[in-house]
Amino acid sequence: MYKDYDYSISLLRVFAMFSILACHISSLIGISSLAQFLNIGVQIFLLISGYLYGKKNIKNYGSWIYNRYIRIIIPIFIYVLPIVIYCNIASIHDGYMDSLAYIFCLQGIDDIFGFLSFYNYPGTGHFWFITILMVCYLLTIPISHFYRKTNKKFSAVFFLFIFFIISLILPFLGIYLALPLIYFAGYFYSKYFDNTNSTKSFVILTIIMVLSIGLRLFCKHYYDSTILYEHIVVSFSHNILAIWIFLTFRLIYKKFERQFEKIAKSNIIMHLDSISYYIYIVHYMFVDLFIITDIIPNKSLAVFLLLLLSFILAEILRFISEMIINKIKK
Repeated sequence: MYKDYDYSISLLRVFAMFSILACHISSLIGISSLAQFLNIGVQIFLLISGYLYGKKNIKNYGSWIYNRYIRIIIPIFIYVLPIVIYCNIASIHDGYMDSLAYIFCLQGIDDIFGFLSFYNYPGTGHFWFITILMVCYLLTIPISHFYRKTNKKFSAVFFLFIFFIISLILPFLGIYLALPLIYFAGYFYSKYFDNTNSTKSFVILTIIMVLSIGLRLFCKHYYDSTILYEHIVVSFSHNILAIWIFLTFRLIYKKFERQFEKIAKSNIIMHLDSISYYIYIVHYMFVDLFIITDIIPNKSLAVFLLLLLSFILAEILRFISEMIINKIKK
């Protein structure tokens, strides 16, 4: 790791990974109410990505987006290809053309444009996140170029405010921007507000977070299954909670930096951080394709095997992916 690396990011990424695992496991074993709050991991991942790229000075946009695409798509393709072949052999889904959506990262486009959709093979339903991430990366290019020239805090706040207002209106037209919004919240926080440590601001954010959760519970009771609840209240309460977790992690880390840095630098945390993306990819196979609880009725044993197999397959996927990526880059 480089000299100024923020090790709180490694801890956050590992936390987000386990949050996603816990979410899908909870849903798998029938605790769906818990799963609704545990699926905060995706928002944290997006927030971290925006934060990290806000720190970077992107000099060559073409090279940058190409490298991001290769890093994302190679593991996806290695994972998806056997599933596509298996689904055709097992007559789960005929034809191979639908697999092209994964190459262009369009499999989750309906999570932005609700009126568009592509077929998702079993075991790949969680790849909507990859589409969101690639859209955020593409939008980073013009925004980075613009703010390289202006570099004004006010214009960043104004951009986020307009983005927020639009994100509240567009769901009624079937367009959802809450997830790109949290990416750019991380991006601009990194650029302009990272060194602003205000206890008062944190207390205000905590109050907003608690109120947003209360609003979510209220709306679930009275407005469940509506656009207002599903795409506005849920989305933005999740965003607020993710921001609160992110800032809480960083505040605690800074207060106990020596102790937390020792934990973050440990081999297990650094290794989990390095394979978090691969674990995210492979674990869903046992949730949606070869459903582990259908194969093993004992829930405790099923969860243990899901985690064990996910970690083993993640290691294999990382090894193959990095080998191919290194050859492509030569």
